[in-house]
Parts: sequence; C-alpha cells; structure tokens
Amino acid sequence: MHNFLGHDGFVWWIGQVVSIDDPLTLGRCRVRIFGYHGEERDIPDDDLPWAVSIHPVNTPNLYGTPRVGDFVFGFFLDALAAQEPAMLGYFPYSPETGTKSFSSVTEKDSVVLDVNGAKIAIDSNGNVTISAKGTLTLKDSTNTYTLGGIKSGLDAGLVNPPPAE
Repeated sequence: MHNFLGHDGFVWWIGQVVSIDDPLTLGRCRVRIFGYHGEERDIPDDDLPWAVSIHPVNTPNLYGTPRVGDFVFGFFLDALAAQEPAMLGYFPYSPETGTKSFSSVTEKDSVVLDVNGAKIAIDSNGNVTISAKGTLTLKDSTNTYTLGGIKSGLDAGLVNPPPAE
C-alpha cells in the first residue's frame, strides 16, 4: 500500500490562473504554479497542464471558474510527479490592489515583484530598484513624474516636473 493515494504525500501549491478557455468547458484552468512552472519564457501558457476544479458533491452541477489573474490553491493528484493539478479554491484578483504576481525571493531577504517584465526589487539592505520596459511614471497624491527614453543616468530628467513653489 505504498502508492495508495493519500499515503504518498500531499503536494500542495499556489498558482495564478493564466487561461480559462477550457475546450471541454469543464471549468478547468491553465495555472502557472509558483515554484514549478517559472515564467512564460520558461514554459509557455499553452503548454501548462489543465488544472481540474474540485467541487462539493452537494451543489448543482455548475462549473464555477476563477478569473484570469486569480490566485488558486490546490494539490497535485499525482503527488511529486506534479503533472495533474487540481484546484481546491481561489483568492480573487482585485485590480484595485495592483497585485498581479506573488513576490519571489531571489536571494536571502530580497523581494522582487515582476509583472510583464517591469520589476520592483528590494534587497536585504533596503535598496529599491525599479525597472520598466517602457515609460516609468511615479505618482503621489498631487504630482506625476514621468521618466522615458532614458539611456544613461545623465539622461534622467523629469519630463513633467512639479510646479515651482
């Protein structure tokens, strides 16, 4: 009974829904599972396995599907083989929070938020680095600062400086 389901480990995960276009319309989702699938350049979204959704038996036969961007919690039906994901629940994505990706630790005590190639990194010394693929805009409650087309530190000037007092 060594390989009996439930005796060989419960391998749980958290991931982010990248597609809900299930061709079988069963409520399955393609999920980029943190720590397993890396970024899209590592494994394209279309190559991710379909994660089945676990539903209670006392509800109507309706297939509720999380939205693209939602974070989901689940486990692998095949344990450490990690090829058959199943979703148990989800954390709804809120555009108001601005959160699109879980932070990842790249070195001890460092945090990186990477969304579509734009990155915010905070290292263990408290230094903050912001990298943008395009225009970088900084806003506070009254001012907007835009940096764009910067080729070197000498080019770094505010495009929309605050008004003089």
